[in-house]
Amino acid sequence: MADTAFELSGLTPEHQLGIALHWLGHPGPMRIDAEMFGVSEQSVARAVKLVTKSLIQRLRDKTIQLPYGDDLEECLHLSEQHSPPLPGCALYLDGTYVGW
Repeated sequence: MADTAFELSGLTPEHQLGIALHWLGHPGPMRIDAEMFGVSEQSVARAVKLVTKSLIQRLRDKTIQLPYGDDLEECLHLSEQHSPPLPGCALYLDGTYVGW
């Protein structure tokens, strides 16, 4: 069943997703995306808002979070054993060091 929020905008969910992903990947004036996709700037803004809201609702509980409690202690212990050691590192993601 389609998401009602997507139906209200007058564009298909696929069209909105394409618009939103393009704008998010190439942020700039919405006028450019509006011309590219043959819609108004308001439609671009609405698509970005609806797609972003939908992604947040669906992924909210699946995001990466800092460890805590026993998991934090295990991460800190493992970071000391890493080569080279990463003292105080609670999370290392995509080359980004998140210290504790």
